Amino acid sequence: MSLLTKIRFSLLVISIACILFFTACTNNNTTQQNPASTQQPALPQQSPTTGQNQQPQQPTTAQTIEFTGTVKQASKDSLSVTMPNGKELAMRVTEQTRRDKVPPDQPTVGQLIKVKTIADNQGNFVANKLELPDDEDRREPGIKKVHFEGITTSPVGKDNILHFKVGNNTYDLPIDPSRTRIEDFANAQSIPGKQPVDVEVIYDGTRGAVTKVDNGLD
Repeated sequence: MSLLTKIRFSLLVISIACILFFTACTNNNTTQQNPASTQQPALPQQSPTTGQNQQPQQPTTAQTIEFTGTVKQASKDSLSVTMPNGKELAMRVTEQTRRDKVPPDQPTVGQLIKVKTIADNQGNFVANKLELPDDEDRREPGIKKVHFEGITTSPVGKDNILHFKVGNNTYDLPIDPSRTRIEDFANAQSIPGKQPVDVEVIYDGTRGAVTKVDNGLD
């Protein structure tokens, strides 16, 4: 083999070695820059928007009874008053009970008192306001009148009976379409169940009749 041939062969070997070296370096850099096992960052899970999976709360209204009656039992923290229908209504007296011209040592047993009581979350009654009755409260029809704020327990049917509750007490009282003042409703039968209502009742002994009913949400 001539000298020239040997030189050419050596240059060819060197060239091939250089090509292989640079190729290996390029592949190594590419592997480091773009690893095959690269993982995408996990996206955070979104929680449901507030209210999407929750039922809206029903509107709440105060449930009250207001009337003038005779005190049957009285103590520092409790009171029992006879309603115009002859039944006693027991209630708690608290520091929040408002007293309109009623001294701290009153009312006493046998005293005539005007009371507004409100149902608590357990359906029991708490005296909201105590006041001395005026002349109108002492005579008819004031002495026989009761004002309720309650919730109907069923729709009014063809019998025109208004079924409602105030706290733990339930009432079933007749509506006279020709005499009862029906406000906010087309007629008695349009009063639905679970409806807040303001009800005015006049009692004749144990029997009561609805003299006025309207929407309790007004």
